[in-house]
Amino acid sequence: MKVSKTVPQGTSKIKKMEVSKKIKFRHLVKGVIYAMAIFFMTGCVSKQIGVYGSSTTAEQCTLVINGTLKVTSFDGNKVKWSAGFFGQGQGASKITVQIPAGTHDFVVDYKQQYGSGYYEQKNIKVSFVFEAGQTYKMESQRISQQAYVHISTL
Repeated sequence: MKVSKTVPQGTSKIKKMEVSKKIKFRHLVKGVIYAMAIFFMTGCVSKQIGVYGSSTTAEQCTLVINGTLKVTSFDGNKVKWSAGFFGQGQGASKITVQIPAGTHDFVVDYKQQYGSGYYEQKNIKVSFVFEAGQTYKMESQRISQQAYVHISTL
C-alpha cells in the first residue's frame, strides 16, 4: 500500500490544535500529580491529637494509633481519633494521643483498602492496662475475614 505524502490544506490548524491539546493535557497531568503528592504528604504524617483527660504529664502515657483504625469510644466516651484510614506499614498515617495511665476500654473501627474496595469491621472492643511514661502502639491485623486490634509497648 502506498501512502500519499501530500499534505491537505488546513493541516497546520489541526497540528496546532493537537499541540494545544497536548499542552493542556500535560498541565492537567501535572496538576493531578501535585494534588496527589500534597494529599499523600499530609496524610502520611503523624497527627498529634493532644492530651485526653485531666492527668498531669507524669501520670500520662502515649498511644500511637495505626492509620487503619478509628477509635470511636474511650472509656465509654465518644471520641473521633482517626488518621484517615491511609493503611499500615512504614510511612503509613498514624495519630498520637496522650492518655492517663491505668486500665482503659476502647471501641475501634477497622478499615483497610484492598484492590478497588475496602474491608471494614466496626465496634471492635479492646482493653489494656497502661503505665505512666510509656509509649504504646495500637495496631491491626486481618486474618482471613476477621480483624484483630492489639496494643503493645513501642
